[in-house]
Amino acid sequence: MRVKLEQEQEWLADSFRDVTLRAGDTIAVLTIPRSDFKQGVSHSGALTATVDDVDGYDTAHAKAAVHVIAQETPVVSFSLSRDSYTFAEDVGRARAQFVARMAPGMPRGVTVGVLVATRGEESSIDGLTATSGEDYESVSGGLLMMGEKYALEDGRWVGRTDLILPLFDDDVREGTETFELLLQPTSGEIDIAHPDH
Repeated sequence: MRVKLEQEQEWLADSFRDVTLRAGDTIAVLTIPRSDFKQGVSHSGALTATVDDVDGYDTAHAKAAVHVIAQETPVVSFSLSRDSYTFAEDVGRARAQFVARMAPGMPRGVTVGVLVATRGEESSIDGLTATSGEDYESVSGGLLMMGEKYALEDGRWVGRTDLILPLFDDDVREGTETFELLLQPTSGEIDIAHPDH
C-alpha cells in the first residue's frame, strides 16, 4: 500500500513510501532511515503518515504522526538532582534522585534508561573511603525513567525518579565515608551530566 508523508518542514525528498501488509497481519511498520533525512535540518515539527485509499479497506483512520527534532545535541539529559548527598548510616535506605530533561521542542517525555553502578574504597580511587558490603550495598543495573513520570517545567518535559541505596549501620564510630554513583548512557540520544558523583 502507498503511504503519503506530510511534512511541516522539508526533511525528506520523497513524500510517498510503499509499505507491505501481509495477509493475516493487522500491523505494518514504516521505517525511514536516518540517511533519508536531509542534512542540516534547522526546524522541528510534525511528520504525518497517511495511508492512501485501498480498495476493499477502510483507511479513514490509517494515520500516524511523529515529532521530528532538528538538533545535533542529545534528546534527553540525565543527571542526579544534586552534586552530592550526605546520609547518616543508620538511615538504612537512602534515596538519590535522578532527573531527565527532554530537549527543547520535544512534545512529551519518553521512557529512557541508563546504567547505574556504585564504586567505593575497593576501586583504589583517592577520596573513596566507604567499603561495599560493609558500609553500603553495591548497586549495578539499569534505571528507567518512565514516560508517565514527566511534567512540564518552564516549557520542557522533566522527569524525576529515585534510586534506593542500602546503607549498613555498625557500632564503630567513624567519620564521613564516601562512595560514588556512576551513570552510563544506553544510547547516543542520552547525555549524562556529571556522570560520576
